[in-house]
Amino acid sequence: MSIDEKLQHYLRERAESAPPEEFEDLLSLAAAEGRIAFLLERLSQARAWPELGIAARTALTQDPGLQAARAYLKSDEQGMAPPLGRDDLLVLVDLVPEDARALWLLGVFLLDEGADPDEAHRLLARSLQIFAREGRFDHLEDGFLRLLETREPGPMRTALAVCASAARAGHVTEAAGFFDLAQPRLAELELAGEAWAVARKIIEKLQNAEP
Repeated sequence: MSIDEKLQHYLRERAESAPPEEFEDLLSLAAAEGRIAFLLERLSQARAWPELGIAARTALTQDPGLQAARAYLKSDEQGMAPPLGRDDLLVLVDLVPEDARALWLLGVFLLDEGADPDEAHRLLARSLQIFAREGRFDHLEDGFLRLLETREPGPMRTALAVCASAARAGHVTEAAGFFDLAQPRLAELELAGEAWAVARKIIEKLQNAEP
């Protein structure tokens, strides 16, 4: 049976919980025939998010490319991608260095593993900056909490800029909450003056929002 036939059969049976080994066989065949790119495309079209994540992880390990990176991130956005190790995350970020989600995943991994926290904070700050530029603030509170431990002024400056963007976008409460928690660290990093300039704008937003 060709890979095309195997894939069609798998997708038909998938709704009835096709056995995991059937997909593993399909993935092995696609890798052997150099057709993982084809598999990624078809799985994405079928919205088979868990399988897409598994196939993309294999591609990132064996034959990394932009298609594999985007496929993995698409699966991850659905909350169905398998976790990546450090090496694969580095490959992912190298392929899509301006993707907020990729930067976020690597930053969280490094921070949770206790590996290079300074780099982790830089990655997370850059991630929040790109998310904010795209008008996406769903990682705001988690990101701010993780950045409270930064030992460098750079990530905190970025967090201040994100705060200003968040306030302008209507996320005033989250921005104000960050300032409440971050005051000691801002003072330690000698950023109190810069922070106050942003805080004034947030205060104005809060006052204007009052009935």
